[in-house]
Amino acid sequence: MKTVDQLLSEFYSLGIKLWVEGDRLRYKAQKDVLTSDRLASLKEHKAEIIAFLQETTPAVKTDVLPKLLPVARKQYLPLSFSQQRLWLEEQFDPGKSSYNIPLAYLLTGKLDLVVLKQCLLEIIRRHEILRVTFHCVDGDPVQIISPDIALDLPVVDLQDFPRERREEAARQEATKEAQTPFDLVAGPVYHFKLLRLSESESVLLLTIHHIVADGWSSEVFFRELTRLYEAFAKNQPSPLSELPIQYVDFACWQRQWLQGEALESQLDYWKQQLGGSLPILQLPTDRPRSLTPLNRGDVQRQMLSEELTDSLRKLSQRAGATLSMTLLAAFNVLLYRYSGQDDLIVGSPIAGRNQVEVEELIGFLSIPWRCGLIFQEIQVFWSWCIGCAKCL
Repeated sequence: MKTVDQLLSEFYSLGIKLWVEGDRLRYKAQKDVLTSDRLASLKEHKAEIIAFLQETTPAVKTDVLPKLLPVARKQYLPLSFSQQRLWLEEQFDPGKSSYNIPLAYLLTGKLDLVVLKQCLLEIIRRHEILRVTFHCVDGDPVQIISPDIALDLPVVDLQDFPRERREEAARQEATKEAQTPFDLVAGPVYHFKLLRLSESESVLLLTIHHIVADGWSSEVFFRELTRLYEAFAKNQPSPLSELPIQYVDFACWQRQWLQGEALESQLDYWKQQLGGSLPILQLPTDRPRSLTPLNRGDVQRQMLSEELTDSLRKLSQRAGATLSMTLLAAFNVLLYRYSGQDDLIVGSPIAGRNQVEVEELIGFLSIPWRCGLIFQEIQVFWSWCIGCAKCL
């Protein structure tokens, strides 16, 4: 029997969207994806899913929120608060690439370049945010939507390289693209490059500035690219419905909502949460900490076995927690072991897409989530987890 975590993970991977309206569970999915068996599972676990979503979704007073509707397309449109933050950073430190989002998509099979370009042009047309540039008017940042739909897709042919050299050349091209800064005034805010590896393998590189996209956006892009290519390759029309709203509509909506009392209450809350001296993680290192951020990091991947993952899910279930909560507790125990600090802050991005209207948008909607944890609280939870594990 699947847990709620497992069901939600499965539904998310299939593109099935779930949300709560009042006391009702709503869903959105392609007809061929939401099979009768999956629908039966959804109904069987309805109460648990509603409880989980209500617990993990920030409570919002919907009666005071303005409705998210399209706005008139004036020449100058406001930035969202997230966009404004990145725009301000760009003014103080222009020309850096630390906010570039590099993406690489492996395309297999015989590629029709004409069809691929047709797909990319359609995505650029669908999402106005891919056609914006950023300017300063009377001291305020604004974004301007260009009506022009243009595409530059340079092709680099690596087919004559030996396989080992080909892969290295592809990595070099990807690195070069990722490190190329954007001009937010001149635009565009993205660039493509196609690497031909063989007759049956190509890599599409997309580098896009964070001011117009986030991690969720990359999934939207690839999902649309896949569906459009399947249709256009057969000379069929686009299977995608027109977007009811665009990112600039969200930015205007956010500005309308977060003003006056609503803005002051949010500011007061976060001033209290972030007040005082914040703890700095003191991990043992072989060199002193840099005085200025270097914007260089790394990714460590560790695959957990199916058996261990299943055990962790069961452990979480018995402890009344989600798998994410259990893993976060374990991570904080590890940080405490190496730092000896009992007051820790862990940051993680969350999607920030609580409204169904923005789920299919390319845009910068993610929010940095700050989780402050006291080690004594983690100890209580972890002790409970250990007790549950002994019963498994």
